[in-house]
Amino acid sequence: MAALIWEDAQAPRVRNTETPTPSLDTVSWKVAPDRELRHLRTLHPSREELQALRQSLGLHQSLLHQLQDPDFAPGAVEFPRQLLVRLNVPETNEEGTLRWERLDVVLTDDAVLTAEARSLRPVEQARARFLRHDPPGGTDRFLAALVEEVVDGFDAIWRTLRKELEGMEAPGPRASAGALVAMGKAQTEMTELLRGLQAARECLAQLAYRGFQRIGKVAAAELLASHDRLKGLTNTVEQVLERISGITEETSSPTEELSAESPEVIDTAIALGERRLHRMTMAHAMTALIGGLAVSFGAVAMAWTAGPWSHVMEHNQVHLLGSLAFPIGFIILLVGKGELFTENFFIPVTGLMSGRGKVRDLLVLWGSTLAFNLVGAVVFAFLVSRPGVIADGAKHFLVQLAHDKVFVPWSTAFMKAVFAGWLMTVLTWLLLAARGQGSRLFIIWMMGFLIAAGHFNHVVISAAEVFMAMGLGAPVSVRQWAWMNFLPALLGNLVGGLVFVTLLGYVQAHSLRRSERRMHDVLRRRGTQH
Repeated sequence: MAALIWEDAQAPRVRNTETPTPSLDTVSWKVAPDRELRHLRTLHPSREELQALRQSLGLHQSLLHQLQDPDFAPGAVEFPRQLLVRLNVPETNEEGTLRWERLDVVLTDDAVLTAEARSLRPVEQARARFLRHDPPGGTDRFLAALVEEVVDGFDAIWRTLRKELEGMEAPGPRASAGALVAMGKAQTEMTELLRGLQAARECLAQLAYRGFQRIGKVAAAELLASHDRLKGLTNTVEQVLERISGITEETSSPTEELSAESPEVIDTAIALGERRLHRMTMAHAMTALIGGLAVSFGAVAMAWTAGPWSHVMEHNQVHLLGSLAFPIGFIILLVGKGELFTENFFIPVTGLMSGRGKVRDLLVLWGSTLAFNLVGAVVFAFLVSRPGVIADGAKHFLVQLAHDKVFVPWSTAFMKAVFAGWLMTVLTWLLLAARGQGSRLFIIWMMGFLIAAGHFNHVVISAAEVFMAMGLGAPVSVRQWAWMNFLPALLGNLVGGLVFVTLLGYVQAHSLRRSERRMHDVLRRRGTQH
């Protein structure tokens, strides 16, 4: 066992007895005549160092696993008599680019441990300020002081960005390319800052409102004050970002609205994919449930539009007419921030391919999204099939639509599903590339129309259509749907989205990057020769 021999509070000397002790910076303070608390600080701890800390602090084994997992999302997790808080601390490099540094904080009965990837100023400043108090307080008050320093870091970064914005040329209809580039860079930085602010707010809301045993009332009040500061800062950044987005859309010409290159789309997808792979389970479940409900409106809009014409037009003509209204469901889905299973073929998979997540996380994301999409479709089908909701013409159209989706050869259902997955993943790609809201709405409508008009087989949309038809009396069993529609749709969607968009787009982006690097190397060598 390792023992710390104290010479003074700032410079502990380590004596090895039985097991190696991690290199620690440790400070202690008295909170009562017979009680002493410690702050142990370790930088980039190895697995062996964490095991030694587990023995000296009595850390829970599950908590140790979380400390060893770099993909654990920001938030708070309570263990017996211990609390783990993970924060993403904002830092800027020499070029002024915003980056996120991981900070793990563990609270126990008599110690607080901070594990950092690199030395962070908020930890140094929080400890110095905290020790000036008399008495300093408990470990939860140290956490509150540390959080306040992190919030100060967010505020400092925002002040720097605001100064840059104040010194920029306001882009007009004939703005220079430099002004547009500078404004676009500021917009990107603010979007990234906003992402970090939202994650920090979620973490502080957990700490302030959930009543963790390690957090006393005074510390909870201090954390709530920091949360309110972040809330106000978030609102300010959102307002400025909205104004900047409006300026860039007004000054961009129609030919520039789809100007994002493949590497830019991939970079955006990687950043979003990392967050989506580690999202909170309940929030994700609700998003997927809303997605299943929202997309069902497309089939209903299609039936309501086509149904009244079923007795005067041929079925193919009626179907084409209804396809014009089908994208209403997609607009509700995407503008309302719902999520479909097939939307996770590009963004999270790209994050996984870039090493930002694990296969297990992706499979959990896929499985939970699909399950809650289907739950939403079932709930919607139950409600819409109540007597008097759907007119007779729309009923007939939905029953025929379900028959066309289920009673087709397995190979046909699979190939139609390949195209549905292909189009849905292309939709995700195009929405990341598009610059203006008008172009985004047109893309949503176009892809929705193609999927409906082509009778393509989307695993969730087809399920919603079949469930509604079953509720209206269509002669389709759950077993027939599962074998003849669900299974080929699931496999075909995966092939279409992953192979024809995600894989090809990822390879294309990396090939373009390699070509650009070779070109820069050639130009640099030529410049050196001259």
